[in-house]
Amino acid sequence: MNLPADMAERWGSLRYLRYKGNGEWASECPVCQDSNHSPGNGQPDRFHIHLPDAKGNARGICRRCGHFEWLDEDKKKERDPFEILQQQELQRRYAEREQRRMQAKIAELQRQAYHRGYHDAMEQQHRKLWEDEGITVDLQDWFSLGYTPDKPYYYAEELHHSPALTIPYFATEQQVVNIQYRLTEAVSGAGKYRFTHELTPPLYLTEPDKPLTGDTCLLVEGAKKAIILYAWLGERYDHVVAAPSKYLSDWMYDSLNEFETVFILFDPDSFTDQKKGDDENKATVWRTAKRLGSKARVVQLPVKPDDFIVKYHQPANTLHRIIQQARRLT
Repeated sequence: MNLPADMAERWGSLRYLRYKGNGEWASECPVCQDSNHSPGNGQPDRFHIHLPDAKGNARGICRRCGHFEWLDEDKKKERDPFEILQQQELQRRYAEREQRRMQAKIAELQRQAYHRGYHDAMEQQHRKLWEDEGITVDLQDWFSLGYTPDKPYYYAEELHHSPALTIPYFATEQQVVNIQYRLTEAVSGAGKYRFTHELTPPLYLTEPDKPLTGDTCLLVEGAKKAIILYAWLGERYDHVVAAPSKYLSDWMYDSLNEFETVFILFDPDSFTDQKKGDDENKATVWRTAKRLGSKARVVQLPVKPDDFIVKYHQPANTLHRIIQQARRLT
């Protein structure tokens, strides 16, 4: 069931929206972004959106940070100023607490060095899985890629298990800040990707010790694509980075502010994922380009950019020429 038009205008950008029944939806919170699960790790259940009841009380409320808003404009005007101050203070304290929690979680991730264990335990058949994806043994070692025989994950509120390929995300060469798990035997409909529970997926940096600045940046979907493009084209561009999906958070856009040009190499479905009746500027790739502004240049390929090289065996020079001919948002 879709959100009513007036509610979609306010909350329609929520990524993990699902209908729970009886005029209620659940999603990630538009303020704290919390959904009680990392993307793909389960069903969001923090921010609740309610249809109007008998008194017209259409509303949204986050069970974690306390964010609350009426959809009805009259009710918004009736809110007590002291209540608003209380909510702002709660949100401030929540942000501070979340920062401390995230720092502690990342510190534990670094102390345990799970990514090193996943990498060092790989046997030949595990490395072959990576090679089948187009990533050589040298690249596996350089990026500390790994494998785990058992990754627990939730789908449809049930616990499942799958082997998984692992990709550590680094903020610097030594500071791992998340691990992506690429499930190799996910149940139907569950999706392939999971991140470290309770940690926000960051941008994937192929050169984490280099400042995010320069003339050119390649922006792709997913770390595996970034690794392959870095291997084939990295010396021609100042940075190759990946968003965890085609949807970027505000701070991810901010991280790309210092580049003169950002080439967007999203998958083909990002050009066709608009709702019926929308123009092309509603499709994901064009929304991303619009947000990046004049620095954005959109590269449209008939296939995924890593498949262009690995599966269809096209020369890196050909891909480079296509990228250089990319058009700007007009």
